[in-house]
Amino acid sequence: MSHLYEAAVQTPSITAVIPVATVVAGAQRAEVRELCVSTAVTASLATILVGRPAVAGAGALTGALVQATDSADAAGLTTLVAGPTNSGFGTSAPTAPAVAMRQFVLNGTAAGGGVVFAWEPGELVIPASGQLVVWLLLSGGGAITFDVFAKVAE
Repeated sequence: MSHLYEAAVQTPSITAVIPVATVVAGAQRAEVRELCVSTAVTASLATILVGRPAVAGAGALTGALVQATDSADAAGLTTLVAGPTNSGFGTSAPTAPAVAMRQFVLNGTAAGGGVVFAWEPGELVIPASGQLVVWLLLSGGGAITFDVFAKVAE
């Protein structure tokens, strides 16, 4: 039986084409079940991509370790990193996906508007120490703060 874990982060204000957040598997693979991206402020235009980064982020991680939905389960190993900066990775942030797996446009969205991507068990697996990046492909101007939520099975 898979055990479910969740984490949420809020990004600092983002004004450029950079990573919004990254799901980083720990010592074992993680199955992504849900990924939610929403705006914490009104966004004029933002295009979001989800995929495996062309170049993975490197260095010591600073982020939210996933929490078990059943408190009797072992501690989670997957980390959700909020990020436009290298501070979440210590050395270098991940790059954009070479091929997007999902894409969504937030156009004139009020704060709280967003998208929830969902996968069935086994549909999206991040290998041990692998990464899945949420990337801001296009910003229509102005700073945007995002809330990102991830649910994974380990």
